[in-house]
Amino acid sequence: MAALKLQLITPTGTVFDGVVNSVTAPGLRGRFGILTRHAPMISALQQGLVHIARDSDEVHVVIGDGLLEVADNTITILSGIARQVASDAEAASVLALAREQSDQTAR
Repeated sequence: MAALKLQLITPTGTVFDGVVNSVTAPGLRGRFGILTRHAPMISALQQGLVHIARDSDEVHVVIGDGLLEVADNTITILSGIARQVASDAEAASVLALAREQSDQTAR
């Protein structure tokens, strides 16, 4: 089976770069999943939690608004912010802070 590669990139650098089994991302119309041999696509992303499944574990990353591209078994996520989190509670806290900062910027 062909390997699925993920690159998660922010303006300050690469947050994740590696081989994965699957990725679930927060699209504008809801969450969606990507597996090996996914059709090429581009999607807008909203603030939320990206679930990254690997052979031995799962990684969770909170992202801001961004874009996702799938092509040739490579997923590229571009986001203004991204932070790896260890738990759902930490993810909720980081998301709340990001939404608060976004609301203040919009005013």
